[in-house]
Amino acid sequence: MKKLVILFTLLLSLHTFADDLQKGLTKTFNVIGSVQTVKYKPVNSPLNFDYDIQYYIPSSLKGKNNLNTLVFLHGGGQSTMTREGSLNVTKMYMNDLKTVADALGIILIMPSGSGNNWGGHMISLLRDLNQTIRAELPVNSDKIALSGHSMGGMGITRSAHWLTDEYAFFMPTAAGMDEKHQTEANLRPYMNMKYYHMQGLQDHFKVFITRCENQQRAIDELERKYNVKTGFELEFYNGSHNYPKETYQERLKTMFKETSRNLYQSELHGMVHNRKEIISKPDTIDWYLAYPDRYFWLEALEYSAVKDLVWLDGKIENNMIEIKSTTGLKKLRVYLSSKMVNLQQTVKIMVNGMTKYDAVPEISLENNSERNKDPGFNFESYVDLEL
Repeated sequence: MKKLVILFTLLLSLHTFADDLQKGLTKTFNVIGSVQTVKYKPVNSPLNFDYDIQYYIPSSLKGKNNLNTLVFLHGGGQSTMTREGSLNVTKMYMNDLKTVADALGIILIMPSGSGNNWGGHMISLLRDLNQTIRAELPVNSDKIALSGHSMGGMGITRSAHWLTDEYAFFMPTAAGMDEKHQTEANLRPYMNMKYYHMQGLQDHFKVFITRCENQQRAIDELERKYNVKTGFELEFYNGSHNYPKETYQERLKTMFKETSRNLYQSELHGMVHNRKEIISKPDTIDWYLAYPDRYFWLEALEYSAVKDLVWLDGKIENNMIEIKSTTGLKKLRVYLSSKMVNLQQTVKIMVNGMTKYDAVPEISLENNSERNKDPGFNFESYVDLEL
């Protein structure tokens, strides 16, 4: 009988171990203390393509929660035109950034462009990657940052305005926003983000210096027009195209200490876009471009036309929410939080000067599917409006 008990206990423990092992194998990030390379398929992508991703979780973080996370985009150019080249360049950055992660006590996630470099595909990749990070790792959902060097920084200049509510801050280095992207539509979201750009004055890509100066002027003009301060900050350092590691580490330390994502801002200046499509280009793989339908606490539920870009502005004062939108939107969801309004009293919502809601909101926590994707998305209610 004793032998049977021992055998049963052994089988049970083996079964439990197998279950735990299987659970571990289903996770993307499950090794602590060493650099790992994994294949990653974006959560919502309709394509079968997997990205190469390197990650590093310092041993000092074992057993800790509420951790800071840095997502870093590599540079490269011609050297990253192939999948192998992209991964090799990612590994080159890892040598430096691993020591930064150890020093700051942060999780480091380094996606490879996998031969695609950093174009429009990174919008859907990074949003989905953040969903995986929040689901699998003991992170602070409001303390995930996006940084990149050279081509990686360029990717941020092209995409930060579509990822504004995903990150605590953006920190491109040795890059520059092309003047054709320095439009009012793309710069408006800077009023809702922290964006710290580092640029070397001795950079052999002189155009980056010019672009940074022009972006600063465009930001200054935007701030005067809206009478709202943006989160844009530009630091010129006396250095080359290479990022200054010690200074970079110090700026990261300050940013993580002082900056968090705030989903409950009282003023919003953003946009949504009704376009989700697969992009095909000659001599490269197809990639998935998916612009966001949600901007902080405003979400487009239904558009009136295909490929419409909709500007959204929102302002909260006391229990009054005023929203302005351009044409192209038929149905809008407004998420509500006690951090924004008093949910025990009447909330009035006006859209383009018309009252669309005037009542005490119902608490609808069970319907908050967004919380499953993002634990930091803690809105207690929402209201759907027909426009």
